[in-house]
Amino acid sequence: MRAMEALSTVLCVLLLLPAFLLSGTVVTAVMLAAYVLVRPLSLTLFEKLVWHLVPAAAAVLVLLPEYWAGVEHKLYGEAAEWVKLGTENSILLCNHRCDIDWLSGWVVGSRTGVLGGFKAIMKRSAIYVPVLGALWWLSGYIFIARDWMRDKKRMLRMFANLRADPVPYLLVLFAEGTRFTTNKLALAREFAASKGLPLPKHTLVPKTRGFVATAKSLEGSYDSVYDITFMPAQGPRAPSLAGLFARRPAEVHVLLRRIPAADIPK
Repeated sequence: MRAMEALSTVLCVLLLLPAFLLSGTVVTAVMLAAYVLVRPLSLTLFEKLVWHLVPAAAAVLVLLPEYWAGVEHKLYGEAAEWVKLGTENSILLCNHRCDIDWLSGWVVGSRTGVLGGFKAIMKRSAIYVPVLGALWWLSGYIFIARDWMRDKKRMLRMFANLRADPVPYLLVLFAEGTRFTTNKLALAREFAASKGLPLPKHTLVPKTRGFVATAKSLEGSYDSVYDITFMPAQGPRAPSLAGLFARRPAEVHVLLRRIPAADIPK
């Protein structure tokens, strides 16, 4: 079994990684040319190109869990809310359970046809990830140092760009600010108890400052907030990055709930 998984990992690195680097580099080069030549003339046309080009650049990565490893993503929630996703400006609030949550998000975005509209606030070091860093930057992601005095201008500039965005945006926020562990859950439960909050069982207590600042800055611009909960299976079907390479089948449950902007407290 371990020998087969090791062989699968080697094949993945030899076959899929070069394919991603090649396709991602080509698409990113096209996006860079469009950024220089098209964006100054028509922001609408540039954003529409981004909407269609990002899924092309990410295609190999999306294939990795779906077809290479056989990770099954099960979607839950109201069908009408899933259909509405991507037709309006929205903030996506997500939890962070495992090391492939971001990739599960890309799979869901690809499956629902909204991957090209994703924006996110990320650690500054992420811009140096080969291919992906340039792709994220060209897509309008913002890279922060987690120092409010240094990040404030960047974030305000991003919010201004989002307000002017001619196509629907989906701003992704991982509200917990860190990945779930049992130790962090214990700390979260202690904190919740001290503040008189409901005790979490499967997620951490979300950090509110980032969301409040975002919601206030984009007030009047976004139409809804989508509460998206990732719940990976436990035990033998638990997903992991190493498991993807080794073609280890796994399962991720994704629950979506739409909250109209009018229902968000001011």
